[in-house]
Amino acid sequence: MYWLDEIKIRLKKKNQVLFAKNSEFLQDFVRLFQGHDHRVPTLWALDFAAESIAALQEKYPREKRPEAALEAARGWAAFMLK
Repeated sequence: MYWLDEIKIRLKKKNQVLFAKNSEFLQDFVRLFQGHDHRVPTLWALDFAAESIAALQEKYPREKRPEAALEAARGWAAFMLK
């Protein structure tokens, strides 16, 4: 199954989570983070979000909400991952 097909099926069912835990499309991530605590995927996700936000800022330089959201998420992570 193509990954977009899985998303379309889950959206039709009104699922908020678009991939199942055991989805074949997430197995690379499962292997990548296996054996690490929750900090590794959290920090990875923050870095990935920063890259995405940088691309958004190039297109919409006056839009500040994505960067503000990222900073809030970083603050949360710093507090929670002590």
